Amino acid sequence: MNNPYSIPATAGAAAAAQVLQDTGLVIINDALDTALHSELLADLRSLLEQADPNDPAIAAIGDAAADRIGITEDVLMPGQTRRLMGLVGKSPAYGKLITSPLLAEIRTIVLGPYCDGTQLHGTAAMSVGPGAKTQSLHREEDSFPPFFQPRPPLVIACMAALTDFTRDNGATRMVPGSHRWEDGRNATADEIIPAEMPAGSLLVWMGRTLHGAGANITRDEWRTGVFISYSLGWLRQEENQYLATPAEVAARLPEAVRTLAGFGMYSSSLGLYEGNMGH
Repeated sequence: MNNPYSIPATAGAAAAAQVLQDTGLVIINDALDTALHSELLADLRSLLEQADPNDPAIAAIGDAAADRIGITEDVLMPGQTRRLMGLVGKSPAYGKLITSPLLAEIRTIVLGPYCDGTQLHGTAAMSVGPGAKTQSLHREEDSFPPFFQPRPPLVIACMAALTDFTRDNGATRMVPGSHRWEDGRNATADEIIPAEMPAGSLLVWMGRTLHGAGANITRDEWRTGVFISYSLGWLRQEENQYLATPAEVAARLPEAVRTLAGFGMYSSSLGLYEGNMGH
């Protein structure tokens, strides 16, 4: 049976953006070339292996965020999951991924009409291990108050599959169409689908699409992906790139990566500081 949310990378960014806007998500198969996939694994494998899958500090952050946005069931940061943030300063391959032409065109189509430029919003690598429980359904835009409704899209998010994503190993659960729902509507079990995809694929979703990691019921299989989110350039970023990326590392980043991460001015003056006033 054809998956209405899945298209080949050869279909192009415009086709991907159309599915994304219509359904709230799109799976782009073969989006990562073999070299980039290998580089991401090489950059991140050892760092992920050193991460505590049951870090109490991360659990506390999740609990606080869940309280703030009103999530009462399940958990927002389940255990048995290795997590890394601040990937701009940790992985050169990640810089290549976030500045890829495919993602640049998609975010320009979806977010571009509402800003002068988009920015990197959040970064993470996540490896969901055996025994990990289901993550609470949530939205990327939960961090922003409903300052007006309806409002334009504020965020789009992506998950690059470094391993196969299956129902059993915790593939991201998605709720198609939920990006158009009114606040307060909950998803029923039959409205949730697993975003199953082979390694090398990209899952992209709208900031208001309900989603969450699935439970990993395998005995020994870790499901690993790399997360990216982008937002309108005039918003506060979810991840503070200026603190997450050491200044000496930021200075060595390719200009395209540094600009996307927010090390520069937006429009005429946002992000101004003494020293960059002339450009």
